[in-house]
Amino acid sequence: MSSNCPELKEILNKSKVTYSLSASKLVMNWYQGKKRVTEVKPGKAVVSKGKRFQITYASGLLKKYKIDVNGKLPTSYVYGKEPKLPQKVKVANSNILFMGWRYRVNGKKYKSGPTCTWYNARVTQFSKGLKGDVKVFPMVDKVMVRKNSTKKVVMVSKVLLHSISKYSV
Repeated sequence: MSSNCPELKEILNKSKVTYSLSASKLVMNWYQGKKRVTEVKPGKAVVSKGKRFQITYASGLLKKYKIDVNGKLPTSYVYGKEPKLPQKVKVANSNILFMGWRYRVNGKKYKSGPTCTWYNARVTQFSKGLKGDVKVFPMVDKVMVRKNSTKKVVMVSKVLLHSISKYSV
């Protein structure tokens, strides 16, 4: 059994061998009736419940860019039931454009996308099978309107990325 199986909800052991459930112990708890178990015995059935993990936000960045979230930011999730992140976001500064969310899991760096350090970039929802505590950061661009050398009006956009340690909770 893989520990990345959020869809696995029930196991019925039809064999004559006791089967260990340790492969999923970091993300799921298994129950036989109301009793929590770590193995499934022959002829028995067990049901899983995902473990709950915490979600925190880079509150320093939310304050710095005066980002107002319309709705409630989720503070936790259960493995296999990833929450959606709010997309109705207001920014007080007209030069700052909210572009979405990005996040890190358990403080580890995962390769993905152009930044090569974030689990995902510009997301509206966490990846399926996400496991572990999550730190969420707003993605913002600084936008300026200028005239170029030929006097044409152009928009200049700069992605603002910040290190994790400076903007922790």
